Amino acid sequence: MAYTTVDDPSIYFNVVTYTGNGSTQSITGVGFQPDMIWIKSRNATGEHVITDSSRGTGKHFKCESNWEFAEQSSSTGVTAFDSDGFSLGADASFNTNSDTYVAWCWKINGGTTETIAAGSTSFDPSESTVQKNLAANITISEYQGSTSFGSYSHGLGEIPAFTMIKSKTVGSNAPLTLLHNKLGFDNALQMSTGGPYGTTFFDAAPTASVVNCKDVDAVFRPNGTKSYAAYHFGNEQGYQRVGLTHGNNQADDGTFIYLGFKPRWFMYRRYDTTGNGTFLIDSKRKTQNGGAQPFLRLHTQTGESSATGGANDIYVDFLSNGVKMRSNDSELNGDLIYWAIAEKPTVSSGGVPLTAQ
Repeated sequence: MAYTTVDDPSIYFNVVTYTGNGSTQSITGVGFQPDMIWIKSRNATGEHVITDSSRGTGKHFKCESNWEFAEQSSSTGVTAFDSDGFSLGADASFNTNSDTYVAWCWKINGGTTETIAAGSTSFDPSESTVQKNLAANITISEYQGSTSFGSYSHGLGEIPAFTMIKSKTVGSNAPLTLLHNKLGFDNALQMSTGGPYGTTFFDAAPTASVVNCKDVDAVFRPNGTKSYAAYHFGNEQGYQRVGLTHGNNQADDGTFIYLGFKPRWFMYRRYDTTGNGTFLIDSKRKTQNGGAQPFLRLHTQTGESSATGGANDIYVDFLSNGVKMRSNDSELNGDLIYWAIAEKPTVSSGGVPLTAQ
């Protein structure tokens, strides 16, 4: 049994919930100064919003069904990245009075970035600004497009298992796009209920140093007037796992996904047909197996839904070493991608078995 490299996952990733007050407030309990914060209203219709310390406070991406907005500016959204959380202004996407929210938080490098040259001389400029946390296998890149085929550096030092790319300057028809290594560069997914894009955006498979883009479509047309942000994640034993699986259509004895840890965060998406959304579950909101199973959808503004374990519910168990599906709903049965982050590894770095509580 493989050992983890991260004994305490909460030093790099954590989940907090809070209630909006419509004014200003500081959210604490994260356990570190976050560098990437993803927020969603739980009880009300509202956008997903992502902000990060590379772009800085006052800048965020938002989702309204397909993430088709350029980078947004708000002086009353996330106003500070604090030592144990973050501060908020009165922006309704972050802090509507009496609304409840969840915030998924990642630690990277305190906003400190470095410049890395890209692998293609056709890229203009031929560099990316990258913030890294290689212990947790996460990086953020910002880059400017060029007028032809090009690549940008991701900084992981290995082929990214999972990449999210968003244009900062293009809104319409420029959704948040997912590149899953196991699906291949010719099967990128958008944040809607559509199927894979095909070869629209990427010229070749990512390498251990760069992601390769191409100039054929307005979504990722890398001309010199367009800029982008990209988030990259790699597999890390006992901490983070990205993969593929297949739902077996069994309500009581569904597919088991071995992760090597009890998950804190679990995202999945069926990719073999259209009409399927991306689902987000975490152990902060899902406090036990069985009973209500609160989940959020990435492709919609709707609030939190709860599954109760019926045959047609989106229902999974979080176990000490992975995830067990307990539903024959069509959203869970078929070909699935997933991304999971640990709450507690199954085995410590010293080889000691750990019992997930």
